[in-house]
Amino acid sequence: MPKRRRPRPARPHTTETPNLATGRPLAPTSTATESIGRRVIVLGAGVDVPYRLPTVAGLAPELAAFSHADGAPIDQALRSKLPYLRFTFDKYAGDQSNVFLNDLFTSAGDVVPTLTSVVDKLRSDETMAPVGDLIHQLCEMATSNQLSAASLAGLARLSGQSRDAGESEPILDPQRLSLTQLPGDALRTAFREALMRGDQLSDRERDVLTLFVEATSNVEQLLSTYFMLFSAGRPADQKTYLYLAWMLWAFLRSRSANRVPLDGSIYPKLPSIGGDLVTFNYTNFFPPAIVKQVRFFHGRLDRYLRVDDRQVVTDDPALRQATDIPTIATFLGTLRMDVREPGAIDLPAIVPPTSFKPVMSREQLRTWVEVDDRLQKADVIVIVGYSFALADEHFNDLIRRSNPRSRILVFNPDLGAPLKNVCRVVGINPETLADSKRSGYDRRAAGRLIYVGARSEVVDGPFIDEMAR
Repeated sequence: MPKRRRPRPARPHTTETPNLATGRPLAPTSTATESIGRRVIVLGAGVDVPYRLPTVAGLAPELAAFSHADGAPIDQALRSKLPYLRFTFDKYAGDQSNVFLNDLFTSAGDVVPTLTSVVDKLRSDETMAPVGDLIHQLCEMATSNQLSAASLAGLARLSGQSRDAGESEPILDPQRLSLTQLPGDALRTAFREALMRGDQLSDRERDVLTLFVEATSNVEQLLSTYFMLFSAGRPADQKTYLYLAWMLWAFLRSRSANRVPLDGSIYPKLPSIGGDLVTFNYTNFFPPAIVKQVRFFHGRLDRYLRVDDRQVVTDDPALRQATDIPTIATFLGTLRMDVREPGAIDLPAIVPPTSFKPVMSREQLRTWVEVDDRLQKADVIVIVGYSFALADEHFNDLIRRSNPRSRILVFNPDLGAPLKNVCRVVGINPETLADSKRSGYDRRAAGRLIYVGARSEVVDGPFIDEMAR
């Protein structure tokens, strides 16, 4: 007898999704999830601007204002958990002027001897020699910035003033002085390393170096510095890191909890854009229907980490209820922050912004692996509001090593540093970029990269398709 043929299983419903890189349809896929899985959407800090969340550059003054105004109960709750905490945001309450230079040029007699002592200790490392020369020059300038009483009296007579000239007065206004970027970065790096060595420094020397690091750092740099010092185990530094991390968490939690996606932002458009979602933001403005598709690359606000057992806590009732200032303050009061108990500490489940990102938990490691897997399978990688900074080189390397046949579409209104950064990441000479205008937006393209000078608010599915052609 002839063998019976087994009936073929019914073919699943398929759809054709256009490939943004070529304009041709992708191969049919069996489900909507698979079809949109070929597109990955990456969201940076720029997409949260419509929610009036500050960028990194403006975050410190915002936190300063928050800690003294609406967030005062948060500040009090944290300080009750972290007794004898010395850190304050007061120096950021104004224009974040260079507090260190102001102190140095105003009180050279007090600060210069301390800095000279620090230089003598750092010069044992030959890499610190240029820093020693820089500090020496600053100290000479600060010392020479004072006019003597006799000179002041003569200048007062010459200018026709009859006021009491006083004993001394600065020539240059210390409040208007600031370091240029390279010296400032070098000093911050050197002083941070000196603080890590710690045991060589007197209390006065530590105070002077800490003042400089804090006065010339943005919030990410502060978190990075104090996370490294946290790992070194000095209780005072551990308290500062806990305060900074939880204050940032509380600020973002209070600004984002129970907020619905704004019509003018990219978030409500994401379901129609389709694709796997990766965000660098701790916030969650995603429509509920798509939250499970999102990979929070640097952590999220609705969980925290137990340091001793690396457990990520997601089911804490006090955390779920922490959606405004009073309930957030109550939640913070339930956490473990006694630095005298090694390891028995609770941290926000957010990745510290260090250059080399620590793997804080298995969940975080799995997230990074999943993101890498999606980038390897992507036909199109759409990146919105992200700057490709060196501090994020761990993710930049995933882009660098992503599917070489995928197209990379970047949407960012800044045609300066972010454009140079992404060219560096994907190995494209910026001089080879072809400039064009499309729908009134600057568009620069070479190889597999397309860079569009547009804000996140204008990005939707049709706009992506238009810019990709």
